Amino acid sequence: MIIAGTLFLFNILNIVVAVFARYVVRSSFIWTAELSQMVMVWMVLFAATPALTHGEHMRIDLLLKYLPPKVQSVLAILRHALIMGISLFMTLWGFSYANSLWKIVTMGLRVPKSIHLFALPIGMALFFLVYMLLRLTGKPELHSHKEGV
Repeated sequence: MIIAGTLFLFNILNIVVAVFARYVVRSSFIWTAELSQMVMVWMVLFAATPALTHGEHMRIDLLLKYLPPKVQSVLAILRHALIMGISLFMTLWGFSYANSLWKIVTMGLRVPKSIHLFALPIGMALFFLVYMLLRLTGKPELHSHKEGV
């Protein structure tokens, strides 16, 4: 969460610089929008794991509570399998895709596109590992006070 918060503050600073340059200096930097986008992607993916551990991910269970307990158990297993499968797939596919684009550079910052794209597999790998640890340790799912929304 500290990393995501730091990235958030950095993004605010970047936007302030962009606004200052555009409206005070009457010139704009081509790299500020690109940097803002890149930082925001990293920030969101780094914030996903702490949100998971605090039970802040959205889960729609309006109809779930009306189903028989056995059906609820089956659906819980399917949900866990789906979460693990998607996060593992996004980790593996994301690493492969990001690694394939090292030679392509961004227009504004002139850095490899892979730097931007590696946010997905790294964020999803952290998510997968924490999710697996929560399941293996038997830690019950935490839910926010907005459960059932």
